[in-house]
Amino acid sequence: MLKNVLIIDDEKIIRQGIRLSVPWEELGFKVIGEAETAMEALEKLDTCDIDLVLVDVQMPGMDGIEFIQEMRKNYPHLKALIISGHSNFEYIASALKLQVSDYLLKPINILKLLDTLKNIRAQIDKEEQEISVSREQRNIAGKMLAMRLIGRDFRNREEIDSYCNRCGIAYPLENYCVVSMKTNQFMSVLENIFSGQAQEFEKRFEDAMRAAIDEDMLFASLIGNYYAVVVKKEAVETVQNTLYREAQRIGMQITIGTGQVFENIYFMNISYLQANEMIDKKTRVVQSKEKALENRMTYLSEVLIQELEERNFEKVEGIVNEVFTDNFSVEPGKVLNWCIRSLCDIVEYFQLASYPEMEGITVVELQTISTLYFYVTLRTVYMKKIQKICRFLKDLKGNSNEAIVDKICGIVKKEYMDPELSLQDIAQRMNISYNYLSTVFKQINGKNFSAYLIDVKMSRAKQMVLEGSLKMYEIAEKVGYSNAKYFTEQFKKTVGMTPSEYKSSHNRSQKEV
Repeated sequence: MLKNVLIIDDEKIIRQGIRLSVPWEELGFKVIGEAETAMEALEKLDTCDIDLVLVDVQMPGMDGIEFIQEMRKNYPHLKALIISGHSNFEYIASALKLQVSDYLLKPINILKLLDTLKNIRAQIDKEEQEISVSREQRNIAGKMLAMRLIGRDFRNREEIDSYCNRCGIAYPLENYCVVSMKTNQFMSVLENIFSGQAQEFEKRFEDAMRAAIDEDMLFASLIGNYYAVVVKKEAVETVQNTLYREAQRIGMQITIGTGQVFENIYFMNISYLQANEMIDKKTRVVQSKEKALENRMTYLSEVLIQELEERNFEKVEGIVNEVFTDNFSVEPGKVLNWCIRSLCDIVEYFQLASYPEMEGITVVELQTISTLYFYVTLRTVYMKKIQKICRFLKDLKGNSNEAIVDKICGIVKKEYMDPELSLQDIAQRMNISYNYLSTVFKQINGKNFSAYLIDVKMSRAKQMVLEGSLKMYEIAEKVGYSNAKYFTEQFKKTVGMTPSEYKSSHNRSQKEV
């Protein structure tokens, strides 16, 4: 595929000479325009798809160096070749700082120009190949993320963050849900339309969705004969419409269901079950009420633990109310079993069994005949126990726990450059329950471990960016990121600007002072 070239020079004869003296197509290029001034060139960049600019230094108004500086703001990866009659060292140094591909002097040595263009084309091809490989790797990582989320393969949110860090997925993992698509006569469709290739099935729908929305807002995977898409809340409707439209285009009959949107991506397996339940209802394969309630109670139990860990104690009573409202007509013994199991799960999760204050917390004894009175009594007893747990967790701040958190912070400040550093690892070293440690850390520090670790990494990264002696991938490695692109995106997400923008902003502030 030919790459588009824009020639920028205030002398028409120079522009025409360059255009006519080079066998562009043989080198893999095509000249699609000329510009007499830098301002005219900037306008063409906004309206044309340009891969390479050939630019003179000396032009009326904005010169070539200033043009490239301006160009880099919106087109940082666009290739630039300077052809100039000036061999001034300052110009050449400025060009090198702007990562110009080469600096050729007039009169132009045509053989040198041809060699330079060959090298630029080779560099473009190499970068595109790297981008393609990176995109494919991210695609595979995204499929694995979707499968692991739906299979509940992560033990906690920190493991999800760690996985995304390793795979270069640097996007907010909040407010996601699952859109699930079921294909009628799936095996027949797979064989007749996609030659039995599940990868082709997935690619067809992924290409359609990624053309419709930001490609980094979804993770999709084929699970059995369900095609599950973990997607950001704002893109749900677009994904649904795209799936329907693409299926209709190739003659597939499908049914789509969408699960609940959760603030925490950790609950995507629940959203997936909800989406499939919706599909089953639409296709008249309705699950029993008992099974649906069982799923709901499992979900509420997990949410209750999550809210306790997040210190959202004010939400706890609402969750308990949901349990008893949803299950008023269920066999009383099942609700009692849920309450006992819930208390046991909480005690195990937060490692509370060894505390005298928690003695007997999992014992629920009731003596009542009336079913109505049973529910009222059970809710009262259960709620008192949950409130006692809330009070205990609120009071976790103490000298010993503060010392534990101080030790964790010390480890982070010393080992933040280790990409494998995690609270799970620290918990094992200290022989303390991860869940307890996570709760104590947030209670005392005010933020969760992952957020604190990122803050420490970014604080050091900002120092190195301002020092200016290291390249971006070197800074990324020194603060524990194996993926430079992920580091840059995480920096922008945390600091509010890219590393280069942060450095420029700091330099401007210093000059103003």
